[in-house]
Amino acid sequence: MTRRSVALTVVCVVTLVGVALLTGIYLRPASAPEALQSSAPTLSAPVTAREFSDSRKVQVRLVPGPDVSVTANTSGVVTATACTIGGTLSSGTVAARVNDAPLLALHLSVPPFRDFESSTRGADVAALQSELQRLGYPVDADGYFDWATAMAVRDLRAAAGMPKSTTLALSEIVWIPEEQLATSTCNASLGAQVSPGTALATKSGSLQQVVMDSAPTDLVAGDRTLTVFGVTGNLPAGATSITDHGVLDAVEATQDAQTVLAGDPSTQVPATLALTASVDALQVPASAVFGIANSDADGTHRGCLQSGTVSYPVIVLGSSLGASLVAIEPHRDMNPPTEVNLGAAITATSCEN
Repeated sequence: MTRRSVALTVVCVVTLVGVALLTGIYLRPASAPEALQSSAPTLSAPVTAREFSDSRKVQVRLVPGPDVSVTANTSGVVTATACTIGGTLSSGTVAARVNDAPLLALHLSVPPFRDFESSTRGADVAALQSELQRLGYPVDADGYFDWATAMAVRDLRAAAGMPKSTTLALSEIVWIPEEQLATSTCNASLGAQVSPGTALATKSGSLQQVVMDSAPTDLVAGDRTLTVFGVTGNLPAGATSITDHGVLDAVEATQDAQTVLAGDPSTQVPATLALTASVDALQVPASAVFGIANSDADGTHRGCLQSGTVSYPVIVLGSSLGASLVAIEPHRDMNPPTEVNLGAAITATSCEN
C-alpha cells in the first residue's frame, strides 16, 4: 500500500469515529427537567391570618303594614281640602272643610272619641295636652281639662283659623297617627259627600319588616347584620327578619325602598348578610385539617390542625380553591400556629395533646 493510501485510510477512520461520537452524544437521553425530578414530599405549610365576616349576598322582602286612613267625624260636603298626593298633613293645621267648617288635624297618642271641654278627665285629655305641649302651648299633661288647657285650645284654634272657642268638638277633629302624615291618596275631592268614618286621605302602610325568606344553611354561628339599600340593621343569631323601627324608617326613606313599596310587595331585593363581629381566621391548605366531625345542631363543623407535636381544635369556617378557613375553638387559650403539618407529618389522630 502506498503512503498516500495509508494516509487516506487514516483520515477516513478518524472521520468515522468522530461522526459516531457526535451521533452518540446527540442521541443520548436528555436529563429530566428540575421541576420533574423527584423531590421530598412537603410536610408543612405556612398559616395566613385573616379576618372572616362570612359575608353573603341574600334576597329579602320589604313587608309594609296596612294603609292608614284619615277619616271625618262629621257629615256634609267637602268644600276645601289640604290633601295632596305625595304631600303631608300636619298636626295642628286644618286638614279640610266640610260645609265650610274647618276640620283640625291632630296627632294624639289616644284617638279622640268625645268632645274636649271643661272638667273632662282621662287619657284622651292627657294626649291632647301632650300634643298642645309639643305645639308650644304651656299646659300640664295631667289628664284634666282645666283653665290653662281651655286657653291653649282657644289659641290653637285661632292659629289654625278656626272659630273662637275654648272647647274642641269631636266633629271638628281629624285624627292622624303621626305628627307629619305623608298622604299617598286623597279620597274625598271637592264636592264629595262625607259622613263619620269616610276616608279623607290615605297613607300607604309603613314598612313593618325586612324578611329573609331563605337564609344560607352553612352560616357560621353568631349575631349578624343585614344591609338593605345601604342601611344596616342587627339580626340576632337565628333571626330572619328586622323589626326595629329606627332601621325600618331609614330603609323606607330610601328612594329604592319607596319604588319597591309602590309596586309588587312580594318583590325580592338584594341584601348583604355578615357577622356582626369578624372572626380571627386562619387560612391553611385543606389537607391540613383532619378529624372533621359531623356538624353540630347549629351547623358548626369541627376539626383539628397539627403544628409540630401540638394539636389545635378548630372550627371550620369555610373553604375555597384548596384552602380552608378555620378558627381555633374560642374556649381554648392557645396561640395560633405559624405553620401546620401536612401529609405524613400529621401524626395525631385527635385534637387532644
